[in-house]
Amino acid sequence: MLLRGAIFKAPATGAIFALEVPYRDDLARRMLLPALVASATGYFTFVSLSDTAPLLSATVIPIPQFEIRDLFGALAIGVACAIGARAFAKVIRVAKGISVRSFPVRLGLATVMLISLFALSYELTGLGLSLGAGYEVLREWLFIEADIAVWLLIAVFTIRCLASAATLIGGGVGGVFIPLVVGGAIVGRAVGEVVHPERFTLYTLIGIAAFLGAGYRVPLAAVMFVAETTGRPNFIVPALFAAVAAELVMGDQSITTYQRRPGQL
Repeated sequence: MLLRGAIFKAPATGAIFALEVPYRDDLARRMLLPALVASATGYFTFVSLSDTAPLLSATVIPIPQFEIRDLFGALAIGVACAIGARAFAKVIRVAKGISVRSFPVRLGLATVMLISLFALSYELTGLGLSLGAGYEVLREWLFIEADIAVWLLIAVFTIRCLASAATLIGGGVGGVFIPLVVGGAIVGRAVGEVVHPERFTLYTLIGIAAFLGAGYRVPLAAVMFVAETTGRPNFIVPALFAAVAAELVMGDQSITTYQRRPGQL
């Protein structure tokens, strides 16, 4: 968790994530000081070997100040992201169940799925958006295209979810942090196309915060993550609205089975 904060150049996110992720509805308060020290140390070491530029600073165009209408849009994003996160969590659970079967069978299934999803993605968008960590979805599509049909966004969201599941079925390792980020960006953009199309960057970033927060049950860390990786805090107030709405709609679901409830051993 703290390594993630260093890699993404988001030390505050790493510390808050470490506090929120052990429980679904509570904080691991005793971890505060160790988390802060470890996160700051990891960040300092990493940027000493690279630079301090935010992860998405070169890809995100200027974000406008939010309007009152955007707060209602943020609530819609929160609900949509929670529904999407619940569906994604279900897909991942099914994939984990298949991943314990015979290796040749699941490898063949994963291969067919990944090839088919890549071909479909390329046919729809001209880009192989089903492969890789997902940065291409942000840098080469969501933050570039000024007008994207909602149905196409839903299709790419589905493709990305199934590609993550196929990777897990085939024995691949990569985690779901970035898939949650990309999924949230797509959902946020889809809501933005309906509510406020000309402010699609703002809605895309709000979606990232809401979806990531809902999936891992870490609303504060998710909002902080987007603020740190973009270097632009304009979206924070609507993102908090979206994160709260997503947390409420998410219920007791989570992308990880290792989270506990308060008092649970």
